[in-house]
Amino acid sequence: MQISEGARLGEVDRRALRKALAVLKDGGVLAMAPEGTCSDTGALQQGKEGTAYLAARTGAPLLPVVAYGQEKMFSSLLRGRRAEVHVIYGRPFALPSMPGRVSKRQLQEFTEQIMLGLAGMLPLACRGVYSIGGLADR
Repeated sequence: MQISEGARLGEVDRRALRKALAVLKDGGVLAMAPEGTCSDTGALQQGKEGTAYLAARTGAPLLPVVAYGQEKMFSSLLRGRRAEVHVIYGRPFALPSMPGRVSKRQLQEFTEQIMLGLAGMLPLACRGVYSIGGLADR
């Protein structure tokens, strides 16, 4: 799903959000970067609340997937070498379903839960903001 025409980067795209809710409510599948973007460095960035919002509103299960090594792919190819890219799948889980309004505090807690789970699947060097103070090691 792309940002809708007229939507601004960094702002909630309400049209895309409605489409995503419809897809999930119809039993469809979405792939999302819970950070709201892909990382240029390969390290985790601060998570955004969109993934948690959609999962809590619809009860859709989450399948955590992390990848690392892809940030070195192009520089390796330019030197005639293969990059080692790792993709790891975690165990599916669900957040508590909250069909009504979800509080900002709950969304923040759910987002932290999602991001710490992803960080725990990555090597320390890739945990980014979730490696400070051993957050991902809890």
